[in-house]
Amino acid sequence: MLRIVRNVMVVLSFAGACIGMAAGPAAAQDGYSRPKRFNLFAVGGGYFASDIYTGNYTGSTASGSVHLSDAWAYGAHLVFYPERSAGLEFGWTRSLSAVSVFDPTHPAQPNDRGNVMFDDLQIDILFLNRRGPAAGYFELGAGSTIVTPELTSGLAVNAKAQGRFAWNFGIGVIYDTPGALVARIDARYRAMDTNHQTGSYTYCDYYGFCYNYASDIYSSGEVTAALGFKF
Repeated sequence: MLRIVRNVMVVLSFAGACIGMAAGPAAAQDGYSRPKRFNLFAVGGGYFASDIYTGNYTGSTASGSVHLSDAWAYGAHLVFYPERSAGLEFGWTRSLSAVSVFDPTHPAQPNDRGNVMFDDLQIDILFLNRRGPAAGYFELGAGSTIVTPELTSGLAVNAKAQGRFAWNFGIGVIYDTPGALVARIDARYRAMDTNHQTGSYTYCDYYGFCYNYASDIYSSGEVTAALGFKF
């Protein structure tokens, strides 16, 4: 979890810096390029995965975990602008992560288990701050993540694809060129309800009171660039 939070903070900082650089010089060009009602983007970038803990961690006892690798991401997004300061986005993004397993009781066993595919289908609301051709934005939305296992051994090899409720938020910048092209960078944090407990943690304080934490949420990060056209 710490790794994914760190990755998301890095990509959000990067996107924020890009928004600042793009919006600054564009402020003097307000009205330079009026956006069209629709933008259609081809999207590509990076998917930042997190690990899933499969056991209980108490004190110094190791917990088993499923490791999902970072991966490339690609997809397509369609944005409709009912007005200049707001957009409604329909998006699809796909990534393929390698799966490996850590079992503290059998640390020497082979741990590569294949791949898992994520198809993110989402509807998002974009809140835009337009300054000439550049528009910085904040977005939030929800949808479904379809998880398709492609495993070679263990971990329910024959499991079928399943859709899970997911939500996301992020920031980015869209740049309208004088012609038909439009460009974009975007950084997002995404969370998915797995409908299964993905791990638990038990903590006992100095006075002997113990607390248990359990989670069924899987989180990931995403940073992408996109090129499209407006119509």
